[in-house]
Amino acid sequence: MSVPTVSIIMPAYNAEKYIAESIQSAREQTFDDWELIVVDDGSTDTTAKIVKEAAIKDDRIVYIYKENKKLPAARNTCIRNSKGDFIAFLDADDLWMPEKLQKQVSIFEEQKVDIVFTNGFILQEETQALIDYPTKPGFYGPKEMYGLQYFGNYIPVLSVLIKKELIVAIGEQDESLIYGCEDWDYWLRAARIGATFYGMPEKLFKYRVHEGGMSRKRTVMQLAEFTALYKNIDYRFLSKGNIYIRLAGLMEQNAPALLAEGKNELAAQEIWSVLKLRFSMRYWMVYLIAKLNIKPLFKHVNYFFHYGSILLKARKS
Repeated sequence: MSVPTVSIIMPAYNAEKYIAESIQSAREQTFDDWELIVVDDGSTDTTAKIVKEAAIKDDRIVYIYKENKKLPAARNTCIRNSKGDFIAFLDADDLWMPEKLQKQVSIFEEQKVDIVFTNGFILQEETQALIDYPTKPGFYGPKEMYGLQYFGNYIPVLSVLIKKELIVAIGEQDESLIYGCEDWDYWLRAARIGATFYGMPEKLFKYRVHEGGMSRKRTVMQLAEFTALYKNIDYRFLSKGNIYIRLAGLMEQNAPALLAEGKNELAAQEIWSVLKLRFSMRYWMVYLIAKLNIKPLFKHVNYFFHYGSILLKARKS
C-alpha cells in the first residue's frame, strides 16, 4: 500500500453495535486516498472480529490491539502508527457524509489553514432524529479561536481534518484527562501555538448520542471541561477577569453535584483551583466543607455559593 494522503484514526472499545456502520461511512468517501487505523482499546466483545473482517475486504484498514488505557491513549496509538499527511478523527459510533474528506482536502488546497472542521448533525439514537450541531463556521486566527473555545467547544472532533505536522508540533493528546474533553484541550493547545482554523458551513457528519456514550455523563464531563480549561489558562489570549469568571461559574455548577455524589476530593480540587486565581470567602467556606467531609452541611452548599457573598457585604455595611 502506498503512503496515503489522509490517516483516519478510530479508537474502539466494545464497539460491536456501531463500528461496522462507522467503518462503512469511511469506505464510502468519495476521496479514496486514505488509511483507516482502528485501535482496539481492550474490547471484550466482537469488535476485533468485525474490524478484521473489514480489513480482509479493504487493505486500507489496519487493526491494532492494545490494553485498555482509555480514549486519549488509543488515539495516540493511532497517530503514532499513521502515515498520512493529514489526520482525521472518526469514533467507532459516528458517521461521515460521503463527500466529507473530499471537501476538506479541497479547502487545504485553496486556503492557508492548519485545521479544517465542519458543521453537522447530532444523531439521537433512540429516535433517529437529526439535530443541528452547534458549530461556528468561518476563518479564525489563534487568538479568536482561543477566546471562542474557552467558552464552549465548537469543534466536533469527528469533523476535523488536521495537518500531521501540526500534531507533531502540539504533541500527543493528554492521557491524564481520563474524564474526557481531551479534544477540547487539544484545540486550545493548537490555538496557543498559533494554529489557524477554518469552519465549513456544510453538514458533513452525524455525531451519535446514545446511552453509555461519554457525553451523557454530565457531572464527569463538567469535571473534564473544568480540567481542560484550567490547564490551558493563557493570559496572552484572554483577560484574567474573563478566565476567572468562566472557571468560577463552571466550578459553581460542578462542586455541589460532586459533593452530592460523595466526590469530596474532586470538588475540593476544583474550588481550590479557583481560590488560587482569586480569593473568595464563600469559596473558602465550601472548600473547608469538602476537605473536612462535613456531611450535615452538604445541603447548604448552594447557600454558600450563591448567598455567601451577599451576607459578607451586608456585614461590612
